[in-house]
Amino acid sequence: MLSRKRYYIMLLSLLMLFIVVGFPMTAGPVNRIAKWPGSEPEKVDQNDESEKNDTKIIDVNVSLNESEFAALQRLSIDFTMKHPEIKAELVNLPAARTYEHLKQSALLGEAPDIMLLNNSWVTEFAASGFLKNVDSMFAGETFSDVPAGLLQPLKWNGYLWGVPKDADPLVTVWSAMLIKEAGGSSLPRNWGEFESLVQAIGAIDSRRAALPQWAAFNPDSLEQLLIWASSFQGPDGDPVNMTSFPKKQRELVHGLDAMRSKGMLMESTDSTRLLDSLLKGNLLSAVLPLSQLYSNWPAYAGKLIVQNQNPDQPLWLNGRSFALSAKTKWPDEAKAWVEYVTDPQKQQIAFKGFGKLPARKSVYGVNGLDPISPTLHKRLGLLSKVRMDAAWQQQYSQNGQLWSRWLNGEVNADELLGEWQ
Repeated sequence: MLSRKRYYIMLLSLLMLFIVVGFPMTAGPVNRIAKWPGSEPEKVDQNDESEKNDTKIIDVNVSLNESEFAALQRLSIDFTMKHPEIKAELVNLPAARTYEHLKQSALLGEAPDIMLLNNSWVTEFAASGFLKNVDSMFAGETFSDVPAGLLQPLKWNGYLWGVPKDADPLVTVWSAMLIKEAGGSSLPRNWGEFESLVQAIGAIDSRRAALPQWAAFNPDSLEQLLIWASSFQGPDGDPVNMTSFPKKQRELVHGLDAMRSKGMLMESTDSTRLLDSLLKGNLLSAVLPLSQLYSNWPAYAGKLIVQNQNPDQPLWLNGRSFALSAKTKWPDEAKAWVEYVTDPQKQQIAFKGFGKLPARKSVYGVNGLDPISPTLHKRLGLLSKVRMDAAWQQQYSQNGQLWSRWLNGEVNADELLGEWQ
């Protein structure tokens, strides 16, 4: 009995010892317990996340006037109503900054899914690895419906890198009033005939308070100079491009230099002002976008003369095409959006609203869209002798800056021709 009693006493002693020693370890003060350094996991709303994953958002960067941009927004809304799983977010960029902005975004890997590019930029962007080829969008009927001349600047390395939206050719326009006053019945075919016309107008125009100016140029548009210079090559001459300009236009540049020094050249970025000056007989010639004439051609027909240019002079220089970023996460969705906004019906509506030539042959087959020149839209299907490479836009920018300096009187004719790249 005694030994069993001792056994219970010893067992009780051990239990008391465990309570005394072990209790502080399990029930000590709070500050003995280390706090969790991380954050609590966020509660995810499974329904909201599912909706986000179901909607493909594609970014679209363009540079359009206010009316065109509003029309494109309406088209994009219509597209989303038909394809609720795809939403396009449109950004309208300032025209003067579009090229540099898109190029910089592409270099940083932040390019939008879809870009509206000037046709002359496409080759450079493609060669730089910024674009995804769009050959799959030109299968069968679509390929045959797009004029070959508009596809020409979009081809590089055997692939197509853009989908044409429209073309707005720059054309040389003359004042019919001044031509008639000088007794002329035809436009000058070379620089000598142009000088003779200028002299004739000056001789009979003494009754005016001021002589009309002979030509007008936008300092930000080298294309205007190239188009205007092509007016003096004749219908069978070679097209004027940046490479051939210094060799073929020395006489023209020196003549323009003399006119500039006499204040007979108008410098303006406002094409509406140029059009008004032509109509009033205050300006002999200028280069205007075709769309500006379409809007009210019946009223202009007897007052303006649009010159037929060399057939090889490209009409795509002032055209635009949609291109897909090489980094887009949604290529199929982006292609579907481009196909929707560029289909023939949409291009026909855009032509009626804005006067830019559609990029689909089928539109011309149904409608008489060319009141100014019966052959102009047909030239969209011709391949031009003018070619461009990946360095074309950089060369254009450098020569454009030089041209602007000449207009401002900072360099003379010899310096202009000598520094031309």
